Amino acid sequence: MWLLRLGLYELTRPKPKADDWLLIFDHTVQLGGMKALVIVGIQLSQWEKQRGPLHHEDLTVLDVTPMRHSSGAVVEARLEAVAQQIGEPRAILGDGGSDLKCAVTSFQKTHQGVTRLYDIKP
Repeated sequence: MWLLRLGLYELTRPKPKADDWLLIFDHTVQLGGMKALVIVGIQLSQWEKQRGPLHHEDLTVLDVTPMRHSSGAVVEARLEAVAQQIGEPRAILGDGGSDLKCAVTSFQKTHQGVTRLYDIKP
C-alpha cells in the first residue's frame, strides 16, 4: 500500500509553476483494452545544471491517464490540464503518432510559444 500511496502523492502533489518546463509524452504499451497516456516533465533550469543524459529521477510525473482510445482532442485536453498545473511549457517532446502530433498542433494554436520536438528513433 505504501507504493500506491507514494504514486498517488507524486501525481497529486503541487508542482512548481514555471515557464521552462519540457514535457515528454507517449502512450504505454496496450494491455488488454487499455493503455495509458503518460506525461512527464523536467524544468530546463534543472537540466542545465547537469547537462547530461536524463535519469528517471530527474523527471516529474505530471499526468497518467488510462484510456481505451486516444485522439488528438483527448490528448490535447490532458496537455491543457497539465498546463493549468505548471504553466505554459516551453516545449513538448513526443513521437510521430498521429494523435500526439494533432494534440500538439492544436495546443500550439492557443499556446504559441510552445515548441514541438520529435524524439529520435534508431
